[in-house]
Amino acid sequence: MILAVVLLVTMLMVGTLGMATATTFRHGNIRVQVTSHHPGGDNINLVVPAGLAEAVVALAPLGMIRDELPLDELEPYLPAIRQLSRQVRDLPDAVYVEVHSRHETVKIEKRDGRFIIDVQDRNEQVHISVPVTTVNRVVSKIQDLV
Repeated sequence: MILAVVLLVTMLMVGTLGMATATTFRHGNIRVQVTSHHPGGDNINLVVPAGLAEAVVALAPLGMIRDELPLDELEPYLPAIRQLSRQVRDLPDAVYVEVHSRHETVKIEKRDGRFIIDVQDRNEQVHISVPVTTVNRVVSKIQDLV
């Protein structure tokens, strides 16, 4: 009897881990890296499963989202944003924005199904990578709130 319970618990744990792994591979991950160039500065490397970010948006209380996002200001632009997010999925990989100034560089590109944003100035370097599909799902959920 004890062996059966242990086997069942083990199977449930392995199954849960397998589903979490499959979800992570299917949805990808969101990566945020911040590197400070000054002494004593912080270095941050955060990797979050994109499915988790989508779940947070889906499960967040509507009141909280409405309080945090200026939905009334975004509402006129949401149809265009949604259409753009759908079309970006089909665009070829390329650098879409690249700005160089004397003190900083900003680059936004689509590569391998991801939006990649790189910002570098004298004090720090920021790298953000988000799957295009995650952007599409989040934009869709935000539009559903309006």
